[in-house]
Amino acid sequence: TSLRLVSGESRTVLWDGQGVPVVSISTIQTTPPLTYPPLVDLVVESGVRRLRIVTPPATPAGEYTLNITGRDPGGRLHSATIHLTVDAVTVPASATGRPPVILLNGFQVICTDNGSAVSDSTGTFGQLASLLQSDGAAVLFFNNCAYGDISIEQLASQLNTYIANLRNTDGTAVAQVD
Repeated sequence: TSLRLVSGESRTVLWDGQGVPVVSISTIQTTPPLTYPPLVDLVVESGVRRLRIVTPPATPAGEYTLNITGRDPGGRLHSATIHLTVDAVTVPASATGRPPVILLNGFQVICTDNGSAVSDSTGTFGQLASLLQSDGAAVLFFNNCAYGDISIEQLASQLNTYIANLRNTDGTAVAQVD
């Protein structure tokens, strides 16, 4: 299976197991290795078990291979390989000249959603993103939950990397964010 995501995006894909009912994930290996690899878990959508893949927001753009091993109800191991292309986050130009706004949720003990697409921000921020967008601001969402259980210092480092790598759609660096 091949999948293309923007850093911070999440998507579900069918487990490529020829109808094998995988009930748990045993191992996930990312090549090349990442300090903060994509999160992979099982979800059920419309009665079908799927893999949900979440790329943390500061994931470097590039080509990756995810080797995933899971167990069926009898405990037998099954594997799947996903070829993942991660694209950098780009910021559309603001008609008003406003710097982009990054919505940043607080440090959380229990996370219920890992996605960092702007549409994923509604659980924490309600309609704030759409209100800012209607006011002419480009909006981004840096979801701390996409990193799992890491320290506040590690999150700060990832946020720094995320901001430093933001590019406008024309390829120039984003000079300022709110």
